[in-house]
Amino acid sequence: MAAVKSLSIKKWWEDYAENPFDALDRLLCGRVSMGYLERNETNEIIFRLFHDKSNKTRGQLDMLMKDWFAANWGNNPDPADIVPSRWANILQNAFIAVYRLNLAETALFLREIYTRERSWVRSLYIGPHRDPEGNLLQILALLQKDRKLLPLWMSKRIL
Repeated sequence: MAAVKSLSIKKWWEDYAENPFDALDRLLCGRVSMGYLERNETNEIIFRLFHDKSNKTRGQLDMLMKDWFAANWGNNPDPADIVPSRWANILQNAFIAVYRLNLAETALFLREIYTRERSWVRSLYIGPHRDPEGNLLQILALLQKDRKLLPLWMSKRIL
């Protein structure tokens, strides 16, 4: 039974080897079966898949996540495809995965794009339970390595 459960994960790794960006996108958007991991939130699945991998593999994931955010920032999917509340959840899980795996390049990208273009992520607010901007701000605070975000934290505009 365990072997059957892990076939989905093995298939995902094969897809990831062939086309990493597409495999990551399908995972983040919930368009792939992940077997026994499926009962978890996406950020937990990504953590379990990558936390014990080599620095090279995690570095590749870091670049892929950065590219995924670059491709999707400011682009709301077709509502027939993903409803806004689901899109907010996808983003929140992606932000948490960045933190949990300490994806430094992606975190830097998110910091830079957020300070320039925050209106899009702000527009995705649904309520306290679906607040991608609030979640992103928490992640940026946890991952900051310098004081470059101090003006943002001191600004009344984010309140």
